[in-house]
Amino acid sequence: MRFAVMLEPQQGYSYADIRTVAKHVEAVGFEAFFRSDHYSSFGEGPELATTDAWTTLAALARDTSTIRLGTLVSPVTFRHPGQLAKVVTTVDEISGGRVEVGLGAGWFEIEHRRYGFPMPPIPTRFDMLEDSLAILETLWGPDGQTFEGRVWGLTDTAAQPKPLQRPRPPIILGGRAGARGSRLAATYAAEYNVCEIPTDEARQRFAAVDEACTAIGRDPATLTRSLLIPAVLGRDRTDVDRRIAEGLGESRRAMGADDIERERGRTWLVGGLAEATDLLLEYGASGVQRTIFQLQAGRDLAHIDLLAELSRQPSLAGA
Repeated sequence: MRFAVMLEPQQGYSYADIRTVAKHVEAVGFEAFFRSDHYSSFGEGPELATTDAWTTLAALARDTSTIRLGTLVSPVTFRHPGQLAKVVTTVDEISGGRVEVGLGAGWFEIEHRRYGFPMPPIPTRFDMLEDSLAILETLWGPDGQTFEGRVWGLTDTAAQPKPLQRPRPPIILGGRAGARGSRLAATYAAEYNVCEIPTDEARQRFAAVDEACTAIGRDPATLTRSLLIPAVLGRDRTDVDRRIAEGLGESRRAMGADDIERERGRTWLVGGLAEATDLLLEYGASGVQRTIFQLQAGRDLAHIDLLAELSRQPSLAGA
């Protein structure tokens, strides 16, 4: 099993904060650092400082040297796919070919309203997602192509330079693995991601995407299966409880400590190394090949060290 880390910087993180976390994640040996792509913070209370995802990734591309960098996930409602293609290509060049692109249909209505982004009904947003995927592939391919989608189109493309990663930077898609989502993942994605679901449901979603791959003649083994999972580890119960409290305070989640306890060992990594290892082995058996730890209190660098220790458990190496 491979391991990466994801941060939610819309909860009041400056670029200096994000850089500190990303450089530490790189230093302790994780393969990738992801950040959310939101323009407004979550939870009750005043708006917290929020930075632009791709601008910070461009800066991280200079401030790091080996770790892969990406979004989980960029809503297609924020950027025209032509602009996104150029932004990703630019960050890929700056980073020396270390970019990964998580894409989604968008869901957080408040930020759309506050910043004037359109938020049409979900079927239209899926049309936007499908068009975006096709346009990225088109612009990153040979020039002189034409594409006409449901929402957007291109004529006589001439997009230079191309990304360093060929044929294109890895695309990550997720969701509920319905018929359309599974088809899009099979057609365009390098990785299919699930989040906060139990192992039996993960297995079902992976099976649906495998079927979609087979239907279009793609080997399902060429699609990486990954898990985004909230993580709160500790050396003892006091350590865990403190980190739960810190994480809830930072994220301003509507859920409480009792809710997290109910998800312990099911959809959250909560507890010590042995308990977390057991759950990750179950996910590995369900098909997960890469685990992405969602930080709950990202400024706690000692917690990142503990997650790195978890990732080095010998039993997980072949999971």
